[in-house]
Amino acid sequence: MERANPILREFVSERAERQSFDVGVSLSDKALRDGTISTVSSGLIILQRILDDGRRFVVDFVCKGETLTNGHLQKDVTAFAAIPSVVCVLDSNLVSTMKRAYPQAAVQLYELTLGEKDRMIQHMTLLARGGVQEKISHFIYILAKRIGTEHPDGIEVDLPMTHGDIGDYLGLNTETVSRQFSALKKSKVIMLPKPDRLIIPDLDRLRRLSPIFASGEAAA
Repeated sequence: MERANPILREFVSERAERQSFDVGVSLSDKALRDGTISTVSSGLIILQRILDDGRRFVVDFVCKGETLTNGHLQKDVTAFAAIPSVVCVLDSNLVSTMKRAYPQAAVQLYELTLGEKDRMIQHMTLLARGGVQEKISHFIYILAKRIGTEHPDGIEVDLPMTHGDIGDYLGLNTETVSRQFSALKKSKVIMLPKPDRLIIPDLDRLRRLSPIFASGEAAA
């Protein structure tokens, strides 16, 4: 499951500036500056773009333990806290120090960027060709691979984002997202002990519901 690399995690915990953000508050310019590394210590950061006609498009969710990459920080993309969040920020000088002290760090940052690009390509494919069930199933599957934790009944995943957020990420309306979650629960593909938490009893069964990616392991 995707997590910040141990070397990055250790350096961030020792040297980074911790910045707290309430719900709806945009990340500081410092946290988003080119050359910095910003890692989500707790909470959830949503990256979004508002189109010229007022429609909202969610670019990505950056979850606890994950790092914002340069690929996230494109023109017209804004970042804000979906729930109370803490972001650890390494400025460019500290990033340079880290790379000198830990040569592997540069490779690990490159790998993070590649992983994010792979996920973006899958996302574009899903938006263009995926059916409604495929979109929801693949979204849950990828989230489980990224932030899921072991549970006696399967894999547990926190869902700090709203159904509206998920809809704006997948190109669906909120009602459709809610219906799909209910359908997956009814068919026992997922369990929903709480509105913001789900359990996946059989991850492979969930993956097979997205035929676009069923021929091979989906990238996390």
